[in-house]
Amino acid sequence: MQDLDILLYGDVFENSVHQKIDYFQLMFPYGNARLITPLTINERLLSADVLVIPGGADVDPARYGERPHYWTQRSNPHFEYLDKVFLPEWIKTGKPIIGICRGMQTLNVAMGGSLFQDIKGHQGHPNKREERHHDIYTEIYDPENKIDFRIYGTNSYHHQCVKKIADGFELIGWSHTLKHCPTTIKMYRDEVNHAKRWRKEEDELIEGKMVWKKDPTSFLAIPEIIKHKTLPYIAFQYHPENMNCKLFHYLVEPMLANL
Repeated sequence: MQDLDILLYGDVFENSVHQKIDYFQLMFPYGNARLITPLTINERLLSADVLVIPGGADVDPARYGERPHYWTQRSNPHFEYLDKVFLPEWIKTGKPIIGICRGMQTLNVAMGGSLFQDIKGHQGHPNKREERHHDIYTEIYDPENKIDFRIYGTNSYHHQCVKKIADGFELIGWSHTLKHCPTTIKMYRDEVNHAKRWRKEEDELIEGKMVWKKDPTSFLAIPEIIKHKTLPYIAFQYHPENMNCKLFHYLVEPMLANL
């Protein structure tokens, strides 16, 4: 276990610690996490080692130059304050940032990217397991070391996602809209068939499952993991704190190993 000083976004509500307990457990192998809120931020916090930005309400669309969509939720004012006041100062330090769910979205926006304000069929977070859990796809495959994350089951159901990936980031994991929107398959069927006719060379079979290779410009692709090419920033749209977190640790551990 490392002994890093880890900061975790929180708010001033009394139940904030209880809501974030899964994040504390997720980061425990790397050190002890502590909550920061608009009431506790100060310059001394910039001496910490890692910033973790967890899930929460929607990012204010004004931050990426758009007006709110009909389905866009009201932003959490405490998180928005941290985004506007603390996050820019932390970015100046060049220290590691780990974004999860909303954290991926706000990091992408802070670095110059944008968001889809609503993915059709995703209003709210469902309780049905089959709607919350689906596969994402990566190119992480090392048979000699028995590492295979080409198809990875996740807990991910979000009505917003990254649209324009910020400069400097690369797409590590992705899913596609049909997995996210089981109620809207008919709407997409014609578009999917058209896309497949033009993208046959990009399709492949892995363990008997059809997988679309990554294409961040396609309506089929939903970014699930992005990683900065030179800076220690990584973000996950799905929730590694709520289920199997092997892929999370596989990607995060090397990033934090030399701190």
